[in-house]
Amino acid sequence: MGCERSADFAKPFRDSLTINAVVVLVVLSVTGPVSARDGVRAERCLLWGPGLRRGAVLPVRYFFIQAVGSNGENLTASPGKDTFQVKISPRDKYEHFRIHAPPPLDRGDGSFLVRYRLYSTVLGGLTVEVFHGDAAVAKSPYTIPGWCRQKVN
Repeated sequence: MGCERSADFAKPFRDSLTINAVVVLVVLSVTGPVSARDGVRAERCLLWGPGLRRGAVLPVRYFFIQAVGSNGENLTASPGKDTFQVKISPRDKYEHFRIHAPPPLDRGDGSFLVRYRLYSTVLGGLTVEVFHGDAAVAKSPYTIPGWCRQKVN
């Protein structure tokens, strides 16, 4: 009566390694940070900062956008530098003014910094619109009523 032995000594180790790899992947997918893979829900994003209020008289006004995923949690990784588009215009469409508004600055943590500079006083106020694709973000458009003065140096 002979004893049967397998010549493949590495088989138990390979099986164990496969099971460990699957366990690690499951744990990481459940507990990992909320990332850009989850997608951005425009209506759940958050906007705040002095550049959305009338009283801010600064050389460069600014506000923040926090990207929020489809699960309702703030993204902790960048969803991409072209995620949001911002349009700033006078409330009175016949009012002429000059403004410099570069694209939103991706801070790499799911938040963006939006800056804009007025080169003249806007008498009728401003309308600030923020978009993710074609969808309005949060409660966009935001209106800043009345005079929006330029900072005099």
